[in-house]
Amino acid sequence: MKNLTYIISFLLMFTNVFASPSTFTPFYGSTTFSNSEKKEAKNYGVYYKGENFKTVVEKQAIKYNNDSNSSNFTQTNYSVQYNIDIENDIDVYTTLNYIQSSNTQYSGIYSVLLGSKKKFDSFTFGLNLSYSDYNNVSVKSVKQISPYIGFSFGDYNSLMGNFYTKIIYDTISLDSNLPGLKKDYSTYSVSLTHSKRNFQNFVGYWFKDHLFALRDDGLTIQNFEEIYENALSISSKYNFSPFTSLQISFIQKDFHVIGQQTKSKLKNTMLFLYSKF
Repeated sequence: MKNLTYIISFLLMFTNVFASPSTFTPFYGSTTFSNSEKKEAKNYGVYYKGENFKTVVEKQAIKYNNDSNSSNFTQTNYSVQYNIDIENDIDVYTTLNYIQSSNTQYSGIYSVLLGSKKKFDSFTFGLNLSYSDYNNVSVKSVKQISPYIGFSFGDYNSLMGNFYTKIIYDTISLDSNLPGLKKDYSTYSVSLTHSKRNFQNFVGYWFKDHLFALRDDGLTIQNFEEIYENALSISSKYNFSPFTSLQISFIQKDFHVIGQQTKSKLKNTMLFLYSKF
């Protein structure tokens, strides 16, 4: 899969990425850690969304504390998703994710996700099936099954606004011989998005232990040897015009490194600038 980067580049060149409407979004984030070997992290990149196409290129730089035996490293995530609209409000999509890293433990990790969703008026039902290949000392591969349901009510321009709630249940199966790891993990998340005129606010919470998970329909991969116990995500977005929006988000996660008992915490703040054309 070392040539997956070239495959993604091929798709970017020959897929109709400029189909209307399109959204181009640069983003930047900063992460701080407490009670951890890690000191801080920076991440930045671009997100593009076309009519049936999404892609994300994100670079991360991880720094460790001076007394740590681990070395600083960088990694770049390449992800691409293609969506096919089928009759009767059914969507089918596939997502590829690939990592290049200065840390050989992570370089070459890739994932493939197949998903489908069906809309029924205010309800949405979906299912994601994915396979991630790690082939390193921690884990060989990961399989994930993620059914989800969404429900929407209210009008964007009304006094109350529009509410959208989503529930995701993840089953994560590991191919790993590391002591202390279970073969299967299950977790679920609940989120609520409120949209009213120019504002959109989001809050989400992940419950129970999870690791090596795919998020955002496969566009995001959690590839570090960390077991996340709980996670809170909040964000607020403002539309300055039909073509420009600004979003700020905050994520807090409790975690511990595989094989260690020390409880750690991370706090991530990100800024997104959306441009539609």
